[in-house]
Amino acid sequence: MARILAYTSPARGHLYPLTGILLELARRGHDVAVRTLASEVPLMRSLGLEASPVAPAVEGMPLDDWRARNPRDGLVRSVSTFAARAPHDAADLRAALDAERPDAVVVDVNSWGAAAVAEAAGLPWAMFSPYPLPLPSRDAPPFGPGLPPATGPLGRLRDALLRPLVGGAHEKAILPRLNAVRADLGLPAVRSAGEIFRRPPLLLSLTGEPFEYPRSDWPESIVMVGPCDWEPPSVSPPWLEDLEGPVVLVTTSSEFQDDGRLVRVALEGLAGDFTVVATVPSGDPTDYVAHPGGPGWSGSSRTRCSWTGRSSR
Repeated sequence: MARILAYTSPARGHLYPLTGILLELARRGHDVAVRTLASEVPLMRSLGLEASPVAPAVEGMPLDDWRARNPRDGLVRSVSTFAARAPHDAADLRAALDAERPDAVVVDVNSWGAAAVAEAAGLPWAMFSPYPLPLPSRDAPPFGPGLPPATGPLGRLRDALLRPLVGGAHEKAILPRLNAVRADLGLPAVRSAGEIFRRPPLLLSLTGEPFEYPRSDWPESIVMVGPCDWEPPSVSPPWLEDLEGPVVLVTTSSEFQDDGRLVRVALEGLAGDFTVVATVPSGDPTDYVAHPGGPGWSGSSRTRCSWTGRSSR
């Protein structure tokens, strides 16, 4: 039996996919502790896991990529937040290692400082990523624009020309601060942002090959393990069983992304022929109560993120 410490970024969308893995480790007899969002600590403890909150300084730096004017600006804002958190989550994991004395560590892909601490500690460690890895490959287009894979000389030329354009802002936002954290820990500098995905002995990518481009040049340390589907226990609203006809589920991000427009458009565009069930984990359901047609809302404030909206017109 091993003692395993897991460290997540302050995001439910990262904690919940990891939870299935942690529960399986516990089921196999391992002693599992997790550092995560303060609001999720009671839930993790109710599952039988040891849980403590990440440092307030880490949780106090929310993402603001929803303010972006374009996708490139959104990427820069995201990585700037991760870089700003890095010194704080580095110190936080270092303290957790002293307190927990684990045999192995699992670190969130967005916790750059914590990953550097795990690497420097000399313990067996792994990184996990619940989203597609932005690790460059000769077999795939640059990460971000959503381009289809290209073939032939022209396709390779397209990707070669676009990679520095797409990745340049990314590198500028990440490398100086990331390498400053690594230097403080006596680690060598990385030459590119993508190199941080090659550092862990094991990287768990929470997807599967049908949803990823084949990449012949990725290291063997990257293992696709599937979505690891897990969600908090909840009670279905009574009206759900009474629905008739086609139902459309609309869901928004578990972290605030100012994406409520998706719900409004769905309510407007699908009303009449469908029942629309909308979940707004990080939003305020009262924003939609005054929507034309008067959607009725029901929900639970147990986790403050399990609200459900319903409109049938």
